[in-house]
Amino acid sequence: MNKLLRVLLPLLVVAAAFGVLRWQLDTRPVLSAQEPESGVPLVRVQRMSTEDRQLTISTHGTVQSQDVLPLAFEVGGRVMEISPLLEVGSYLRRGDLLVQLDAADFQLQLATATAGLEQAEAGLALERAAAEVAVQDWQALKEGEPSAVARREPQLAAARADVAAATAARDQAQRNLDRCRLTAPFDARVLSADVALGQVLAAGAPFAQLQPSSEAEIVLPLALDDLPHLGLDLAVREADLPVTLEADLGGVPLRRDARLVRSSPALDPASRMLRAVAVIDDPFGLASGAPPISPGLFVRATIRGRRAAGLYSVPRSAVLDGDRVLLADPQDRLMIRPVQVLQWTESEALVEGGLEDGDRLILTALPVTAEGMKLEVREDGR
Repeated sequence: MNKLLRVLLPLLVVAAAFGVLRWQLDTRPVLSAQEPESGVPLVRVQRMSTEDRQLTISTHGTVQSQDVLPLAFEVGGRVMEISPLLEVGSYLRRGDLLVQLDAADFQLQLATATAGLEQAEAGLALERAAAEVAVQDWQALKEGEPSAVARREPQLAAARADVAAATAARDQAQRNLDRCRLTAPFDARVLSADVALGQVLAAGAPFAQLQPSSEAEIVLPLALDDLPHLGLDLAVREADLPVTLEADLGGVPLRRDARLVRSSPALDPASRMLRAVAVIDDPFGLASGAPPISPGLFVRATIRGRRAAGLYSVPRSAVLDGDRVLLADPQDRLMIRPVQVLQWTESEALVEGGLEDGDRLILTALPVTAEGMKLEVREDGR
């Protein structure tokens, strides 16, 4: 019995496995017949047409104040009065009184110089009268023209020189007196101030710094290839190009207008770029009410250059390596054509040669490109 089971058991296992296989084959799903997919790629195209564009250059820079002025007296003296405007961060108008020195000594000097001038003028008047008397005496006693000595010309020249010297001394004393009052030489903002009442200031010793508030500057690096787009050369002759400045202040956009007026005399030694200078009028918005823009702020700059005619705007993604584009010909076949790109921007290429009006530019990326391959074309807007 056991021998019979050992013989029949493998046969039963094989028969069961064959039955299961037969059942799976009989119950398998039947797939319906499908047409093979077409090998013609579907592409989206855009018709080309020329347009006139104003070329722009994007760059960046940091706002800088114009040259900071150290504030100092031209004469020395004791401080008698300090304006409340002379505080760090305060804004000044041209002519605002800042500091007054003790003027007593300079008033005495002016009085002395004025008296000396009056004395010299009196001496000149006496010499003129003496010269007239001498000429009259000569004419009464002798014939002919009197000599220069007889006319007392040396004495008159000396008297005139005394008057000139006394006048210069009086003018110098008046200037020194005027210099006891120090006023703001231009519209400015106070960067630093270190002065106190009663302090004795030496002539020429700086005690404050002023930052001009009427204008600020930005140094903008320009690639040499961008200069023709702006109509500039390395000398930047008579430049006056509009510039738009943009920045973000805590999520609040800042926008100001400026103008490009000149360039540095030499290229940047590290980048070999031209350093152009743009000027912002009224950077703190004191007169115009515009948003203030402070020195030290990093800004993006867009410079508007010359206008160019007959350009084609092509998406950057549609320009292949080697400045080539894909076109669909009238028979919906692929053409590969080289183009001349005038300028690249962040999103497009401005093409000045290689395209014609009506050309159908392929916008779809193709994994394989072969000249003359058949295409299925879908035109934008249709």
